Amino acid sequence: MPGELGAAGPAQPGPSGSLPPGWTMVRLSDLAHERGRYGCNAPAQPYHASLPRYVRITDIDDSGKLRPDSWASIDEALARPYLLRSGDLLFARSGATAGKTYLYDPRDGVCAHAGYLVRFALRTDLCVPAFVAQWTRSGGYRSWLRGTLRRGAQPNVNAVELARLPVPLPPLEEQRVIAEVLRACDDVIDRSARIIAQLRLVLASMLRDLLTRGVTLEGRLRDPEAEPDQYHDTPLGRLPRTWEVLPMGKLLADVTPAMRSGPFGSELRKSELVPAGVPLLGIDNVQVDQFVRTYRRFVRPGRVESLRRYTVRPGDVLVTVMGTVGRSCVVPNDIGLALSSKHIWALTLDHGRYLPLLASLQLNHAPWVQEHFAREGQGGTMTAIRSDTLRKTLLPVPPILEQRCMANRLGRLRDRVAAERALLARRERLRERLREDLVTGRVRIADPAEFADFAASAEAATASGEAPAT
Repeated sequence: MPGELGAAGPAQPGPSGSLPPGWTMVRLSDLAHERGRYGCNAPAQPYHASLPRYVRITDIDDSGKLRPDSWASIDEALARPYLLRSGDLLFARSGATAGKTYLYDPRDGVCAHAGYLVRFALRTDLCVPAFVAQWTRSGGYRSWLRGTLRRGAQPNVNAVELARLPVPLPPLEEQRVIAEVLRACDDVIDRSARIIAQLRLVLASMLRDLLTRGVTLEGRLRDPEAEPDQYHDTPLGRLPRTWEVLPMGKLLADVTPAMRSGPFGSELRKSELVPAGVPLLGIDNVQVDQFVRTYRRFVRPGRVESLRRYTVRPGDVLVTVMGTVGRSCVVPNDIGLALSSKHIWALTLDHGRYLPLLASLQLNHAPWVQEHFAREGQGGTMTAIRSDTLRKTLLPVPPILEQRCMANRLGRLRDRVAAERALLARRERLRERLREDLVTGRVRIADPAEFADFAASAEAATASGEAPAT
């Protein structure tokens, strides 16, 4: 009975103070049919539709859903004791994402969980599993996790510790309403993410068409089948006769240095970084087709002269050296004074011969560039990118007027993607604020009839980034 949920101890104040009337603070173990269960330790098999899907930590994304691009299977007999059922909540118990959760969704098919995940089978007579899952994405949960994780070679948390997780629990009907409101927000965000994914596919397709077929100065895409004599064979396939194919190293500007990464070692020590000053750009500033203007590392202005060779120029193409290797963007014209770091390459192209936008888009999306990187990495995943790899990257080189026509079309689509990304970020921030308000009881939506108006308010507010009326 709900009144018995406090058996683990008296109700404690919630993350934002006292609990609202009618709420109780319970332990996760109070809500589960049994103690937390570790998953199977069998190795994964290649995915096959006839076998259960094997859920591992890496298959769960940051929003608590299964990744669409990460699939593995497990033998049916081995999977049987570990098959997931409705209401099962999984916790990652080790690694950089320890504490990450996934609530099993029957729409994900037959699934079994792997050994580094802990399963708690939640009782639906005592709680709404979707509400508990939303709590595990809240600031209160993250605060509890930071105080519980054991630090070692890998952060970790075990089933006994997870069983003690405090959960603020409203009455069942209020849990359902809160879960529905947040699910509606999740659905809006999922739709936004799908739109961005589709636009990026369109951008990649347009890039391939423009840089293989060419475009007239009137903006019309050329047809190689109608004009086969206007094309010739090149190392990148058949391209218009007026085009060249050159390695990127031949397209660099006549400046010193036109390509740089660093500073390294004693040139700039970590202890010399300061809270404010001249930005030192890193991997976090380079997203796919997007320069991120959030600066976290700075150098004293007095040190800039000795590091001048690493100055970033407007229009430079930035490429990540490690992490997600080869991710690229273009430095905006209003960058001001900034320095590159050892985690990125900065390339200054001759803008009269090649437009930075075309080069950066190819590094992110062109199959001929990805094939080149795969060869340089001996067919595997490249762990770092060498200067020689970038210098040897072959690019199609149309006449500069044709490049400008292409860049206009591609730039408009890239800007549309950027606008959708900004909208998605606003929606995610709104969802976080809503979640904190609702799962802690700072905002009450006890009446299900309020749900429609609240959800409509939340949806309308996403366009402006404002909080919805509550």
